[in-house]
Amino acid sequence: GDDMKAVRFVVGRLSLPLMSFNVIATSPSSELDWGIVLACSLGKVLTGMFAFGASYCCYRSRASRTKRFLNSTLCGFFQWSTNDFAIGIPVIQALYGSKMSGYLAANVLVFQLILQPLALVCLEVGNSFRQDQLRQLAAEGGSMGAAQEQQQRSSPALSAAKHVFSNPIVLATIAGALFLLLLPGTRTEIDGKPNQLPHPLYDVVSVLISPFKMLFLFLNGTSLSNFNLKPWAAVLVMLKVIVCAFLTYLLAEVLMGSHHTKDQRGELLAFSFYYGTIPTGGAPLVFATQFAPWLVDVMAGSCLYALVLAAPVEFMSALVLGVGDAQGAFALRSVQYTMTVMALTCGVFFAIYFSLTVFVWDSSRCVFAIYGAVCSLYAFVAFFILTGHWDCHSELVVHMFGWFQTSCTFTVLFMHALLVLKWPSSRWIKLGGTAIVVLISLLPPFLITLPHTLREMCHWELNIDRLLRTTFSDLFSIVIHMALLGVGLYQKRQARRRSYNEELAGDAAAILERQEPSTAVRLLVIFQLVRLLVEAVTSATVAIWEPKQTDAFLPMFIMVNIMEFGQMPLLLFVTLFWENFSSQRQALLST
Repeated sequence: GDDMKAVRFVVGRLSLPLMSFNVIATSPSSELDWGIVLACSLGKVLTGMFAFGASYCCYRSRASRTKRFLNSTLCGFFQWSTNDFAIGIPVIQALYGSKMSGYLAANVLVFQLILQPLALVCLEVGNSFRQDQLRQLAAEGGSMGAAQEQQQRSSPALSAAKHVFSNPIVLATIAGALFLLLLPGTRTEIDGKPNQLPHPLYDVVSVLISPFKMLFLFLNGTSLSNFNLKPWAAVLVMLKVIVCAFLTYLLAEVLMGSHHTKDQRGELLAFSFYYGTIPTGGAPLVFATQFAPWLVDVMAGSCLYALVLAAPVEFMSALVLGVGDAQGAFALRSVQYTMTVMALTCGVFFAIYFSLTVFVWDSSRCVFAIYGAVCSLYAFVAFFILTGHWDCHSELVVHMFGWFQTSCTFTVLFMHALLVLKWPSSRWIKLGGTAIVVLISLLPPFLITLPHTLREMCHWELNIDRLLRTTFSDLFSIVIHMALLGVGLYQKRQARRRSYNEELAGDAAAILERQEPSTAVRLLVIFQLVRLLVEAVTSATVAIWEPKQTDAFLPMFIMVNIMEFGQMPLLLFVTLFWENFSSQRQALLST
């Protein structure tokens, strides 16, 4: 509203542009490894391209091509945008000091001068086509005015160029680059910090950027008046925080120069991974408000939950940056222990919650209860292994651990199948099928697979044979999930083609969504797909490069363990707060 107009002016027109100017103008003049800069930017670009293509094909596919193009551009830009100033710069400077300032400045320069203008051009072109369509409809109705006719003659490329080169952030970025190139000798040391702006420019800039961090986060909060974690928002968040981090790390491993020492390589790889976990800034939400108001709720929810998901990942990663191998192994084991204790605690709360509200749990939701029991047993076995009560090299312990690990994966796979089958009415199919799936999960650990998480617990050497055995279940589940996704999309398209009354069909689908826990299953499936993909990539990386547990690979191991043992906390969150479990929540509150 207008009551926040002054705050928006201070943040958007003064603090944020000057922050960009200051970061670039004061970046150290040391030589950079541009392979790291390219890896950080290319990781965002590739995830953005995937999000663009997936959203164009799958998200709101019944909308017009222009709307789908705008939706896809914003979803792709969500992956490109990084909250460098409010989160990235203060956190990375606290961890590394000024050593990584040059890499931060280079990434800011690439984003502000290449990625953001490119997204703005695409949005302007898409919006121009959409306005043309609206004006054609208005012209057919005879309601087009002279002002609209004049606007129709304006070029979308000219409009985009005008917005780009009048953007104060872009202008400040260019000014910072020119200052760094033309006046580097005027920089001075102030309060022990080298390469600072000269007085009085330093004093003016410091005063104007000092309120930025607090006001920027405050404005983000006030903008989130209507948000929901919808399945598509969950996809965007996991792509941004998890997939982008792993992809950036792998690209840095390939593109990094060969002249670095072992310690320098580890530090740069850790920085690359950490930079990939930085959540999205507020630019996608601002652009959604301007170009696609129907997407504001998705962008707002995605921005918030990206921040929520990134917080524990960045905190855990920061704990192990710069530690040695022995300390790193201890830190990783501490994370495993903490996550198993959290999973057991959530399992106890879930059991109490289920026992108090069991009378309102139908057969579809009882499948979630079985999944919760399996996740709790999985965490129970892991806890006894980590505390040394059970020998992780015992064949019985390995098979039991693998059984519960595979059962967690196959139970979500079965829930996905129930979703595709439109939730059969027979309770015996749902509950009996889930029990059979849990029993069938005994076979892979005894015949083929090895549980991948035991690699870090028991310090196994992961050769190619073990790689194939640890990733077989993951790859098999990914293939089945993708096949079920394809069948579901095909059924959806066929139902729309057969439907002569789309309104009634939409009402029937909405009723089914409320009656059955469909959206909750979609969230679990999305989480599992990302988890399996991350685990497979990590196992392959470890087998190919054969690293020790250095600080460069510790963030990857930590991410895997957080997601593996985070299944039970996620399930408790879904059953407590998701819309599909409102009856259970009301029954709990009434007890």
